[in-house]
Amino acid sequence: MKHHRFVVNGSTGQDIPVRLRINPRAKRIILRLDPKLGEAVVTVPKEKDFKAAERFVGTRVHWLETQLRKTPKLAELVPGGTV
Repeated sequence: MKHHRFVVNGSTGQDIPVRLRINPRAKRIILRLDPKLGEAVVTVPKEKDFKAAERFVGTRVHWLETQLRKTPKLAELVPGGTV
């Protein structure tokens, strides 16, 4: 599987990082949110579907922003901090 990255602009002007995964076993374009990294992951069946993936993610920006707001913010680990 190959990975590429691009950024989509949200409605608030916030950049949303997107990781593109190419998986030959995929039957369709799939969009999900990786809560650990705070980035969207779009899976496509073929490498030539890059433009289709960008268009697909562009039509789902509102959904991505909603999902990002729902994810809890990760606490920063700092020396002397409390876990």
